[in-house]
Amino acid sequence: PPLPGLLRNCLSPPESPGAPRSLTTVVAASVPTGLVWYGWYKFAVEEELQASDAGLVRGDGFVDNALRGNAGYGGYATLGPFTVLSLLGAAAGAA
Repeated sequence: PPLPGLLRNCLSPPESPGAPRSLTTVVAASVPTGLVWYGWYKFAVEEELQASDAGLVRGDGFVDNALRGNAGYGGYATLGPFTVLSLLGAAAGAA
């Protein structure tokens, strides 16, 4: 069964063309999850941008990972620092 609109938008993987995600959606999903969803959002947007910038999108709309090269950082390289800095911030706040 299809998911309701907001939930479907929140759980959509990186796609091409990129899925529009409104500020309302970002806030509605980020606040209750303690910014965990924001990490997913950031990952998805960076992957979509990298794919569109590098022309990595195949005819079926999916990203061809074999074509990746110097196309920017993408989701993995931006999610790593986001995760590390979020954990450091949480640890500093708990201290």
